[in-house]
Order: sequence, then C-alpha cells, then structure tokens
Amino acid sequence: MRIDEWMVKEVYACRPETDLNGAARLMWEHDCGCLPVVDVEDRLVGIVTDRDVLMGAYTQGRALGDLHVSNCMTQKVMAALPSDTVEDVIRMMGDHQVRRIPVVEEQGKLVGLISLSDLVRHTTESEDSKTRANLSTRLLEALECVCESRRFACELPAPVPTKKAERTSGKARVGTI
Repeated sequence: MRIDEWMVKEVYACRPETDLNGAARLMWEHDCGCLPVVDVEDRLVGIVTDRDVLMGAYTQGRALGDLHVSNCMTQKVMAALPSDTVEDVIRMMGDHQVRRIPVVEEQGKLVGLISLSDLVRHTTESEDSKTRANLSTRLLEALECVCESRRFACELPAPVPTKKAERTSGKARVGTI
C-alpha cells in the first residue's frame, strides 16, 4: 500500500513570514495540530505545531502577533514521498518520534500529509485481516516510540523490502492570513 492512497490531500499550510497568531487561527479553524511551512513555490521548508506556537511565544515572552512562524518552526522535517509504503511511513514516525509527516514530490513540493490518526483509521477500516493485523502491530510499535521520552527513543524492526512504485503528485492548499 502506498501512502498517497491514505494521505490527506487538502492540506493547510503557512509561510515562514506568517505570524504565530495567523498560524494558530488556521490550526483552530481547520482543527489541525500542525501546519507544513512552505515557500512561495509550495516547497516544504518546515513544520509548525500547536505546541511550537505556544512554547515559541512563552519562551520569548512576546505576543503571537509579534512573532513569525520562522521563529519557532522545525526546519529539519521528516517527509515522505507519495510512493512510500504505509509501513515505511509508520517506521519513519516511530524512528523520529513524530505524529504527522508531510508528503512531498521529489522536488519538495507539498502534496499531502499523513498522521497517526489517519493511519489508525485506515488500518481499522481495512477489510483484509492479515493487513490489518500486520499494520496494527506496526502502529502500536510506532506509537510506543512516539510517546516515549526523547531520552529513551527506540527503534522499530526493519520493514520487509518492497518495490517502489511510480511517484504521483497532488495539490496542497496554502492558507493565507
């Protein structure tokens, strides 16, 4: 199974110069806990979470409107390709202790987003009991790693090698404030 079959394709994103108030508003209005950060060509340059917004304002002692996303976004972002397998993405989440992974085409353009909750929902809806059982085990292992303190990070077992399929692209929606 390829991740482009399960990813959310309508992704709200922001730019590095967006103020934190605008980023928080987008997250609130669209019920999402993170926003990919893209440049003017929709290439992924970072990611900002609701926690980043909160801690960025708190640690700098400034109002949300006085800070830009670039002040608190994560610049080293784990990203998947649309052709990556579901197992590869689950492994990436566990290995890097992240709950969400942007999906980009080879040139870095944002085309989607996949979250742990998306993976759980699709896994439980799977009609193939063998696939459901295998992915459920992988998800539990990844969730254990994601929830673990970074001091005690764990590694997931190596996935079974699979043949890479051709890459596809989608369209990301960039929220403007």
